Amino acid sequence: MSAPEDNPADDVQPTKEEWDAAMNMPSLVLSRRVNERAFIDVGGKRIIITVTQIDGRKQVRLAFNAPPEVLIWREEVAPKEPDDAL
Repeated sequence: MSAPEDNPADDVQPTKEEWDAAMNMPSLVLSRRVNERAFIDVGGKRIIITVTQIDGRKQVRLAFNAPPEVLIWREEVAPKEPDDAL
């Protein structure tokens, strides 16, 4: 029997304080148009967010490009605590 492998997402998980802060207040608000991007660099990993569609200014469609070990959640399905995602 082999030893269990380390979860590659372990080193990019936010602390409880970081998670609570992120869920309760925006740290940056941007205006973007279709096909414009925003970049987030965390721990040597880059997340690219692209606006792909704006529908009547009521709904915005975003595309996220991130390494597989970076977890991306919609608010309604996100775990309440970061450890619940594992």
